[in-house]
Amino acid sequence: MRVPFLYPLLAILFFQTLISKPPRWYGKPLNKYPISDFFVGEGTGFDCSEALLYAQEVIVSQIRVTIKSELNIYTSQVSSGDKAEVEEIFEFAINSVVDETVNGISAVKKKKRK
Repeated sequence: MRVPFLYPLLAILFFQTLISKPPRWYGKPLNKYPISDFFVGEGTGFDCSEALLYAQEVIVSQIRVTIKSELNIYTSQVSSGDKAEVEEIFEFAINSVVDETVNGISAVKKKKRK
């Protein structure tokens, strides 16, 4: 059984894969915004808002969270004759900085692929 439309369909798919490449600037560093001073993220999508959402996810993934904890135990014992008292004091402190919302993200380049 021959399928006459199969060859043109395969040719269209082949040429589509050759044509669909990311823009030339995609994946290259932005000279005005070095990654040592800025959080940089690139995103792609069907529209600008979807691309911006993906770029924000890339930026947020670059943020690290530090959690420090400290535990101090103080033990004292007082004895008098056949009696003894033991006192323990626990001090526990957790210092964490977590910011799940990143404000001030702006798009410096918006380029629609043709």
